[in-house]
Amino acid sequence: MKQLALGIAALAFCAAAAADVRVEPDDYPLRAALTHAAPGVTLSLAMFDGAERPDFEIISSGTYGGTASTGSRVFGAASALGEGPLFNYGSGVLRADFGVTIHAVAIDFIGCCDVLGDPQTQGLLRAFSGAGELLATATTAFLPRGVVARTTVVSASTPIAYVLASTTADANNTYLDNFVASAVPAPPAGWLYASGFMVIAGTLQRRRRNALRCVPSH
Repeated sequence: MKQLALGIAALAFCAAAAADVRVEPDDYPLRAALTHAAPGVTLSLAMFDGAERPDFEIISSGTYGGTASTGSRVFGAASALGEGPLFNYGSGVLRADFGVTIHAVAIDFIGCCDVLGDPQTQGLLRAFSGAGELLATATTAFLPRGVVARTTVVSASTPIAYVLASTTADANNTYLDNFVASAVPAPPAGWLYASGFMVIAGTLQRRRRNALRCVPSH
């Protein structure tokens, strides 16, 4: 039982470490500023090359007829001229900069278009180092309206300094929702560690029992 308890504790530790930065628009009031909403991450609107657009801030937005992947709100961008929940390839890129060590980032891309003749949504998630080196990239399939693609980038060795979430060049806009960044490369690594720990603990306990059996009685 002792090794089981230790294994569960290890799993709990790894699970906590695997999701230590999270921004969910439904956790905040409608139109709340999300730029500095969660410790360890700063959200902003950027161009495709990552250049930030200081005239905008990231907010918790309604979908205006679209679909959220969780709850009823998604990420949006607002300026003095208006606001909206759609992100795209050219000038509507969600940028997330990290102030803590991050090795994996996940976000939901959601299809927003089903108009005949228009291109569908195709999400693009890119991870960069502090020097601006592209560390990892992930692209979704083409997504019809309302279809969600949970998308993850992982950099096991070099920490991720920032990510850019947008569409590909020839795709339509996208909704973005449910942002999670992890300090470990991927949750399965934690399960593997905990499982190995439980096996080792079990082996040691069996050896201890066998050693006790070999001790002569008086």
